[in-house]
Amino acid sequence: MRGHWVLLLGLLAGVPAAALAHDVGVIRLGVEEAAAGSELEIRGEKLSKNTEFTVVLRGALETHTLGKVRSDSAGAFTLRVVLPAEASPGAYVVRVLAPDGDESARAELRLLPAAPPAPAAESHDHHEAEGGHDAPVEATADPLDLPLDRSPLEWAFVLAISAGSLAGGLTLLRRP
Repeated sequence: MRGHWVLLLGLLAGVPAAALAHDVGVIRLGVEEAAAGSELEIRGEKLSKNTEFTVVLRGALETHTLGKVRSDSAGAFTLRVVLPAEASPGAYVVRVLAPDGDESARAELRLLPAAPPAPAAESHDHHEAEGGHDAPVEATADPLDLPLDRSPLEWAFVLAISAGSLAGGLTLLRRP
């Protein structure tokens, strides 16, 4: 009987805590993938009204504060931020945190590597003119020319592995 009173008191104590909970909002990102160092637009909706939030970028191993924003009287905001250039590429979550640190909204973002700085035209031409090895590599539509020379022993080994795999597969198919 005493256990029922403890349970009842616990439930009644939880009612004020539920009343203090934050509104669960929604944020929409301008893009699903963005490069580190690029600009990102974040739009929030259905959040607590006239409240200041902290926007963070949370990854598996690192967290970056993107800024603070205040929602309007409708519980909405629009924020433009520059993603940290030093952030590692990978999967991140953009989180909107209430003043007490609770999460009010979240959205997933895939962070791509930062775009490398464009080489100066003078140094590019200079290296090509010299024929040096420091010339930057550029993408082309030409097929990749890789040497594919194999010795007869290597080809025999590849064919033996293939034949053995085929024989094993056929044996497994014939078993009742």
